Amino acid sequence: MATDKRSREALLDENASLRCRLEEAEETLHAIYNGEVDALVISRPDDALVFTLKGAEYPYRRLVETMNEGAVFLTADGMIAYCNQQLSTLLQVPLETLIGSPLHAYVAPQDQDRFADRVGNLTHTGERDEIILETGAGNHLPVLFSCNAIELAGNLGVSIVVTDIRMRKQAEEQILRLNRLYAMLSAIGKTIAHCKRRDTLFSESCRIAVELGGFRLAWVGLLDPQTGSVAVQAAVGETGYLEGSWVTANDKPTGRGPTGTAIRAGSQCFYNDFLGLKQTDPWLEKARIHGLLASASVAIKEHDVTIGAFSLYAGAKDYFDDQQLNLLQQMGDDLSFALDNLAQESCLRKAEKQLKLANEREQIAQAIHDSEERLRLALDAARLGIYDWDLTAKQVIWSRRHEELFGFRPGEFSGCYEDFASRVHREDLPVVEAELTRSSTERTPYACEFRVIWPDRSVHWIMGLGKFTYDATGRPVRMRGTVEDITNRKQMADAVRETEALRITSRYSRRLIEASLDPLIIIDPKGLISDVNAAMEAVTGWPRETLIGTEFADYCTDPQHARAGYQQTFKNGLVRDYPLEIRHHNGHLTPVMLNAAVYQDDTGNSAGVFAAARDITEQMQLEEALRQSESKFRTMAEALPQIIWVTRADGWYLYFNQQWVAYTGLTLAESYGQGWLVPFHPDDHKRAWDAWQLATQTDSTYSLECRLRRVDGIYHWWLIRGVSLHDNNGKVTNWFGTCTDIQDIKEAEAKRLIAEKALTALNETLAQRVQEETEKNRQQEHLLIQQSRMAAMGEMIGNIAHQWRQPLNALTLVLANIEDAAKYQELTPEYLEQQTRSGERLIQKMSTTIDDFRHFFRPQKQMEAFSVAAAIEEALSLASVSLCNNNIELCLDMGDDIRIVGFANEFSQVLLNLLVNAKEAILARHPQGGVVTLRLSHDATHATLVVTDNGGGIPAAAMAHIFEPYFSTKELGTGIGLYMSKMIIETSMHGTIRVRNVDAGAEFSLSCPLDNSTKLTGALPCS
Repeated sequence: MATDKRSREALLDENASLRCRLEEAEETLHAIYNGEVDALVISRPDDALVFTLKGAEYPYRRLVETMNEGAVFLTADGMIAYCNQQLSTLLQVPLETLIGSPLHAYVAPQDQDRFADRVGNLTHTGERDEIILETGAGNHLPVLFSCNAIELAGNLGVSIVVTDIRMRKQAEEQILRLNRLYAMLSAIGKTIAHCKRRDTLFSESCRIAVELGGFRLAWVGLLDPQTGSVAVQAAVGETGYLEGSWVTANDKPTGRGPTGTAIRAGSQCFYNDFLGLKQTDPWLEKARIHGLLASASVAIKEHDVTIGAFSLYAGAKDYFDDQQLNLLQQMGDDLSFALDNLAQESCLRKAEKQLKLANEREQIAQAIHDSEERLRLALDAARLGIYDWDLTAKQVIWSRRHEELFGFRPGEFSGCYEDFASRVHREDLPVVEAELTRSSTERTPYACEFRVIWPDRSVHWIMGLGKFTYDATGRPVRMRGTVEDITNRKQMADAVRETEALRITSRYSRRLIEASLDPLIIIDPKGLISDVNAAMEAVTGWPRETLIGTEFADYCTDPQHARAGYQQTFKNGLVRDYPLEIRHHNGHLTPVMLNAAVYQDDTGNSAGVFAAARDITEQMQLEEALRQSESKFRTMAEALPQIIWVTRADGWYLYFNQQWVAYTGLTLAESYGQGWLVPFHPDDHKRAWDAWQLATQTDSTYSLECRLRRVDGIYHWWLIRGVSLHDNNGKVTNWFGTCTDIQDIKEAEAKRLIAEKALTALNETLAQRVQEETEKNRQQEHLLIQQSRMAAMGEMIGNIAHQWRQPLNALTLVLANIEDAAKYQELTPEYLEQQTRSGERLIQKMSTTIDDFRHFFRPQKQMEAFSVAAAIEEALSLASVSLCNNNIELCLDMGDDIRIVGFANEFSQVLLNLLVNAKEAILARHPQGGVVTLRLSHDATHATLVVTDNGGGIPAAAMAHIFEPYFSTKELGTGIGLYMSKMIIETSMHGTIRVRNVDAGAEFSLSCPLDNSTKLTGALPCS
């Protein structure tokens, strides 16, 4: 073994030298890692090697700095170690401020948790998501961020790329607005087709505009020609904006908003910056509070006279463009057309049925008295209190039960509203009064839960229900309703909510469950019982040990219905008043109302359903007893052909039979009190009231011939007679009366003359009416075609976007190549010419796409022979990219090329509509993709194109209506695509279109005549 002969001192010197070199190497690596050096020199015997760090990273750094996206590198603690200039530009924050700061400080509050979750759970495979960033100027910036975990020199970090998606969001919002507007127009069109009342037409149009159109406020204002003021006829949405607002059509500050301007001009007016215009000064503050940033109004007319305006308010600036305004004008024309039709129909309807007066008044009066007594007993049994509040006299009448529920002794209630308010809990009184105000203003039923404090300081929960009645001017004059003690129900609801928050053993209270008199059940996600209380044991007859682990549905008479109930609870989170019937093991059945809610585990996932089954046996028996008690009277009164009415001794109306409701259109609630005067002809109103006052004051027979308005607005002459009923002391207890239609008697003498005049007038106007109806039908068909084209155009915009994406990316690469060549002095004339030709080819490809798009939607005037294969290729050029992007395979079986006679563009449009429908059906059933097959064949006279998909087919209930206008199985469908397809193929091209369901989807067959060189004449409905 060799012996190292170096001295100890020499070895110590060599060790010190090595230690020094090691420390220098570690310092060098540290400096390189922290970016403190730009180059490294390594000496060799003959020369030295120089490694330039910036030179190595330059291409990558240049790539990052020239990206259109923001790039950022985060340290493990979330601090920005590096970012490019584009991120600084996007955030509007200096680069030196960004570096060293936490990136999450620029994330919007609502996305903080999602951002932290994405970055915190990051792996090397990366994460993508859309979030909102807040710029240095305080603006919101929607971005798509992609992040990956990286490891550099042993340190963990995160690399993130941020892409600005504002333009995409704006485009999506614009398309969404148009789709909502088309859905709104379609729904309003259906309302126009079925609506028979003007007020219903207005209110439904406002509701559709808010629910389907996405507007924050929609209202219809009608013009008072005398004063120029505009009164609110119907409103939905942010209606608080209209409270206290004064709008006029006169040319003054309160008439220069969109509504007043549209009425004066008789057309439309819009303000895309509602808060930034001088004209809107009178409404700026309220509009800001309710978030109304843009507005548009369109005039509505009746017989070419402007009577008001339909106004819409959006929650975003620059909301309305020319296309939307044209559609809104079309909507105003449709409403005006509908008003003309309603006015005309109200003048044409007649009725020719006469009812005769007959029957035993005393017997019916006695039946009414018996019914009233039974009703009182039923209310007592149901523990309901009733009240009658006369707003004009400021007097309230309470039943005995009502006094008990509010803690009053019999007769202690004074009849004043103040007595009522004194017992309501001070925290609940503002809620009660606000609900009263809302109910009276919006003319909707009053319903409110509140607490009352008894003199002994005990607290009781009350459910108050009621409804207002109004005088001829629309002022609320009376309110009637009921009150019910719901203290036990509240306590049970609180117990159910507490139980839902706890999990089987540690998350619910056994004491609370067992205290319930109603059966309580806990059901796991498989439908098996996890726990029950004693009440559930009693209602089934089985002990708790037997019930646990078995399926709850097995103890119900309809297991399938029971499963649907708790499955619906898991889906929606809550089910209320779900009817079931539980079977005892001895066969006894207990009807129940199931109220159930989902409870969650510690991770927030659904762990089971907590259900309470309320026994409604007594309630059902009570309802049955009440129905039987009134059956006799109701049967007799409703069987009479006349209108039957009953009042109190003071003339307050108590009862009308259904003949009154069917004739006048008024509900029983609207007819009570003085509401019965509403249907009287204005010329007969005072005469009827005076005769009634005389009869009630003198106890004489009430007899009157007058005119009553029918539900459709037609007046008939009626004979109204009434007599008083007395008790044993001769005191009037009720008035009983009948109304008999005597219209035929009144018209008998003039009937022949009226018929002759009507026939003469009909002959004179028949030709004109035929021409007008023909023109209306033509306009409607033109409207349907335009709507169909706009719906298809929306789909095509997406297709063009797909086809442009690749050439745009390639064109960007061409420009980048030219820039790089110029920067590195490699740009030669030949290279420039080569790149220029590449760019021109890409631009020509994009231009060809636009030409194809324009040609596709260009209507044809005359029929011509064309190639079916070419028309199919035209449609596929616009749809194939969208199908491919959604993983939908396209199978073609074309055979020989065939020529048919018709309209090539419109035939392609029909095929495109079928392809779009097939794509949507497939994606709804198979999100991962599917198959669409096109098969072309022909016989001696016709060519047939069959389009088949595997999207699940058309529901049987919808099959018979699939080609009807405005009928759609889609949630936001217009219902005009297949209708227009049928018109084009069958009406315009003399062919046929058929549909049927096949194995896995739907099959549409288009059959059109072959080209036999014979000239055919025809034109599209819009030509």
